[in-house]
Amino acid sequence: MKVYGVNGNAQAIENIQNGHMTATAWEDSYIEGERMVEMLDEIKKAGTDWTPKAAEVPAVLVTRDTVADFVKQHPEAAGK
Repeated sequence: MKVYGVNGNAQAIENIQNGHMTATAWEDSYIEGERMVEMLDEIKKAGTDWTPKAAEVPAVLVTRDTVADFVKQHPEAAGK
């Protein structure tokens, strides 16, 4: 059975490493937080005229083939 996830946490990364999970899409939550903080000034200046919008943070596809390199690049994502 193939198992996929979204917002891969440390447990998902571990499950990909040990073969229990096929893949996950991982987003950098620190970058997401930075983007939100950056938008605060814009929101404050616009006041009630501000229109909600999406601030995209590209996901990284982590698979059995890419997990070793991913963990080297993002050890914090694997809880290390």
